[in-house]
Amino acid sequence: MNENFELENMRQQMALLKQKLEQQEIVNDSLIRQSVKKNASFINNTHRLYFILDIIFIPFTYLILCYFSHLSIWIWLYITCGLIYDAWHRRRICRLIDGRHLYEQNLLEVHKKVLKVKKYERTFNIISYPAITLWMVLFFYNSYLADLHPSVIHTIIAFIIAVAFCFGLCLYLDKKMARHYQDIIQQIEDVTNSEKQEEQEE
Repeated sequence: MNENFELENMRQQMALLKQKLEQQEIVNDSLIRQSVKKNASFINNTHRLYFILDIIFIPFTYLILCYFSHLSIWIWLYITCGLIYDAWHRRRICRLIDGRHLYEQNLLEVHKKVLKVKKYERTFNIISYPAITLWMVLFFYNSYLADLHPSVIHTIIAFIIAVAFCFGLCLYLDKKMARHYQDIIQQIEDVTNSEKQEEQEE
């Protein structure tokens, strides 16, 4: 009788412990999803803002470059193509990482999507940084021909300052965005690794 009673008591304790562990897993999963949603919302909102700015800058740059500065329309067409490409890139990421739906998705699926977005970002940077540099060369060359700068030295100095500022800002924003991508990946990997360890122990 005592052995049966002890055995039943151990079963009840094991069932209670299992229930507590399941509840803890649910809480952890919920916390992870909330954190993932927060990071995804920041990423999504930032790319939406960039998308809106791209659309606004298309007519704005025409006014500045062609209407007021009287530069070649090819300079504006070049930057317009770049803005359209940038807007398409931002829209693609917004559709892939939507914070409203990530909360409901499987964490492994979210992990795959974020890795895909990081791949998109690397490809985008490989294309965009040289394109920006070439546009700046064309812009300052044409602005010098249009007598917007008094001398070659003045043009070169202005070019160096503009390139340093532009690339410094772009690198800062890219690193900030990369931290949010990495946070999502790291959080999901921590959960999946702990689940694998629990399965191996069982």
